[in-house]
Amino acid sequence: MDEEPHIIKVGDVEIDTIAFTVSRRGTGILDLTRREYDLLLYMLRNPDRPLSKGELLAHVWPVGTKITLNTVEVYIRYLRVKLGAPDLIRTRQGFGYVVSTVGVRHEAA
Repeated sequence: MDEEPHIIKVGDVEIDTIAFTVSRRGTGILDLTRREYDLLLYMLRNPDRPLSKGELLAHVWPVGTKITLNTVEVYIRYLRVKLGAPDLIRTRQGFGYVVSTVGVRHEAA
């Protein structure tokens, strides 16, 4: 059975799925909310694939949550600002949001 790595790196952004932390450039833990963390994690687990707002809502927010698609846009903006890497999450008009795997490295520690 394949075990998913607990450290996922995309460029200089690293997410640790055991410690629930996100860092950039190997230093400093970024202060993300739980929802921001879950959103980033889902996107990193689905790289190079456009993710629609509807899909992100369905997989990141609890069932029955009364929110709109605009909420996803707001959280993507929060992530871009907090990561200080606006190009990490790209918008593909008409398709959704994409995280590129250029420079991706996975480590199972």
